[in-house]
Amino acid sequence: MSGKISRSLLALARSYGVQPVYTDVNGHRQRASTEHLLAILRSLGAPAEGFADVDWALEARRRSEWRQVLQPVHVAWEGQNLTIELRLPVEWAGKNAEYSIATESGENIANALNLSRLPSLSKVEVAGVPHVAKRFTLRSTLPCGYHRLSIKVGRKEFQSLIIAAPRRAFEPEGESSKRMWGVFAPLYALHSARGWGSGDLTDLEALVGWTAEHSGDVVSTLPLLPMLADEPSPYRPVSRLFWNEFYVDVTRLPELAQCPDAQNLVGSADFQHELKQMREARLVDYPRLMAAKRRVMEILASRLFSLPVGRRQIIDNAVTVCPEIDDYARFRANIEARGRHLPPRSQPTSDDSEAARHYHLYAQLVAHEQLSSVARSAKYEGVRLYFDWPLGVHPEGFDVWREPELFARDVAVGAPPDGFFPTGQNWNFPPWRPHSMRQQGYEYFIMSLRHQLQFAKVLRLDHVMGLHRLFWIPPGGTARDGVYVRYPAEEIYAILCLESHRHQAVLVGENLGLVPGYVNRSLRQHRLWETNVAMYDLTADPDATLRRLGERPRSVVCLGTHDMHPFAAFWRDGDIDDRQRLGMIDPEAAQREKTKRRQGRKRLMKYLASRNLLRVKESGQHDRADGPIDVDENEVLRAILAALGASDARLALINLEDLWLETDPQNVPGTTLEHANWQRKTRFAWEKILRMPQVSEALRAMNAARRNGKDQPGPGP
Repeated sequence: MSGKISRSLLALARSYGVQPVYTDVNGHRQRASTEHLLAILRSLGAPAEGFADVDWALEARRRSEWRQVLQPVHVAWEGQNLTIELRLPVEWAGKNAEYSIATESGENIANALNLSRLPSLSKVEVAGVPHVAKRFTLRSTLPCGYHRLSIKVGRKEFQSLIIAAPRRAFEPEGESSKRMWGVFAPLYALHSARGWGSGDLTDLEALVGWTAEHSGDVVSTLPLLPMLADEPSPYRPVSRLFWNEFYVDVTRLPELAQCPDAQNLVGSADFQHELKQMREARLVDYPRLMAAKRRVMEILASRLFSLPVGRRQIIDNAVTVCPEIDDYARFRANIEARGRHLPPRSQPTSDDSEAARHYHLYAQLVAHEQLSSVARSAKYEGVRLYFDWPLGVHPEGFDVWREPELFARDVAVGAPPDGFFPTGQNWNFPPWRPHSMRQQGYEYFIMSLRHQLQFAKVLRLDHVMGLHRLFWIPPGGTARDGVYVRYPAEEIYAILCLESHRHQAVLVGENLGLVPGYVNRSLRQHRLWETNVAMYDLTADPDATLRRLGERPRSVVCLGTHDMHPFAAFWRDGDIDDRQRLGMIDPEAAQREKTKRRQGRKRLMKYLASRNLLRVKESGQHDRADGPIDVDENEVLRAILAALGASDARLALINLEDLWLETDPQNVPGTTLEHANWQRKTRFAWEKILRMPQVSEALRAMNAARRNGKDQPGPGP
């Protein structure tokens, strides 16, 4: 950050939606340097190599905006008229024109347009040519959907996408509007004697059935999108348009029963020995397990593609209807043959690549089939699948390769410095270019939503502030050098509201951390549910925290998230110890946090006791705020879950691992090699979890609290 920014550079930044100044966590205004601001502007398409180009780039931007007769996207909120602004050369302003709207259903609405009768809003001169802005209103109510507006002036025609949408997202009504509860577990972490060393889609189906047996409403997991095997983060997927075949249960594939070669491979002593080693390992070995599954699935894919009919036709039809599937298979084959750094749209060139393409087509077919089975079971059981839409994609993945103009590939998304991350965060994935999103008509964004919503009835939007603005880190810079870039939030909300209604799905915004007030107001205006993570707030002020849940019922309440230590680690200060070990805080700061935490724990337990949720036994130091209290952690957990369950939040979510007092986190943000992120299996196998009384009792107590609206701690373990 540096000093003043020239007025012309400031104007150029604003014209591209760049905020050169923001207020940090301490209330201080941070200002981008000229160098880094120019780098961000170049990534957005500004023709400014240096400061000397700024005035020319600003004029070029102004000319471009005025020469765009029609904005590429318009929003028509349900029940409201739509106003269209035109920017025209003055010589056109007296001509007759016509407009037509081709609706999504195939209807056509057309009408004449007398430009001379439209009021003039403003006039400017662009490269010596006078231009005028005019406006007209479409008074016919459009049906909800994506429609194409065309305006003809003489021989010239201009087009725009109209998103006609309900202003509010879908919400369950009637019996399905009850206060819901559910369980969360990372699918990779579940493991069983049946599995091959991690959870798979059969385990997800079993989790759905087990949750239904306990009268639960929701099963939540981390993103199930494809990843590179040696980079297991579910929040940097290769694509947001396909599924991860890592989660396929190979033993359920129909081709396996008809293929002796594959059966012999799976039944061989070496293969079974390898499976045994992977089952017994504490961590999920993604590369090894994926290689084992692929060895079998390649044989099955080869057999399927050798046949001209049967299930082969399903793949052929899918490629015809959705050519992106073939693009994806070719991309995956390409990077396996030639490495990750591919020029956009390059094609495989060898027989080996063609065999790999067949494998990836087959892998998507069977992943889709098994997820369809999970979704059917969930619908039958009355359970909603809760999936996760990640903010970013891998910079060397399929989506960036296929849509190179859509992403600012030289920029990274992250977060500015704060109390937890003094140097800020770099999440190492590229942001969307707002202008490119609009010019494309949001096609990719809509496809990515529909991909998940075909099965998910609750969808979490990661880092929902990104609908409004994202923190861009310039090429060669650090998170201290970043700036916020604004996005067309109204258009994005229109798409979300429309798609949520079409799929009858609830949308949840992950609005944790330093989120501007206008973001939360927008969530409430459009009826997206909020996220309330109670762990830290409860110890600070339990009464206010639970009261806030009642004031914001459209929310998902939980103790913690996948990016936090589990409850037991929090209760024992394990998260503070880990931050000190990783150098995030010094010993003095750690001790201060522990003292504050100890005081908060006592405050929380007294509050829970006042509501008859917890029996506590003072140890003789009544006058000390940090005096010890003799209480069982399990009882505290159950009391907290009872309080959350009795809240007015629409959904209460339980992290399955909290129920046996797990202390090891699944992910520690800001670490790479320091912690085995996204790899740790649950401490107990699935068969053991099913028999754990403290787990079943906690779920029964949560169900009672949700259904009765009363605090129901239930019996202790």
